Amino acid sequence: MVRHLVSNSTNQRIATRRLQLAALAVIGTLVYGASLGQSFPQRPAVGLGIWLGCSAGLAWILFGSTLVLVARLGLVDCIDLCLAAMGWGELPLLAGAAGNLLLAHVHAASSGLWRDAWSFDWNIAWNVACVAFSNLVMAEKIERLADAVPMWKSRLLFFVVLNGSGALLAWVFWRLFCELRILGGG
Repeated sequence: MVRHLVSNSTNQRIATRRLQLAALAVIGTLVYGASLGQSFPQRPAVGLGIWLGCSAGLAWILFGSTLVLVARLGLVDCIDLCLAAMGWGELPLLAGAAGNLLLAHVHAASSGLWRDAWSFDWNIAWNVACVAFSNLVMAEKIERLADAVPMWKSRLLFFVVLNGSGALLAWVFWRLFCELRILGGG
């Protein structure tokens, strides 16, 4: 009887942790995507959040599925691995969202030459750096947690499958969302 209660308690903690990590991944991605509206003011922030969330979410599903097939990890292990990596990867993206708001404020408050110095190019550089750092954090987390998978294989799968499908899906969803006027068209 005690063993059953301990098991249920442990399962409940694990389920709660998974739910928290999934919520962090979804909310963090939506917030970061919406903050891109500071760099692309002609695009609606909510549409950008949904665009990034759909692209990243589906890319993670493809990556996790590939990890199950290629690395021969169990489905539950892959889910835990992906959720942990996503959770850690959201931290740089949330900092990126705050940075996007700060850059927009500095840009709006500046004038003349200073306004040109805080142009669209700085926003691109900032966001590329945030996404790159987030990717490094997540790749490192995948490598640490997937002990049974050789490092070269986890890196290859991460950067080719996750980032490759993510980039392709971002393009597909961008075209689709522009066509549906979710991103304002064009």
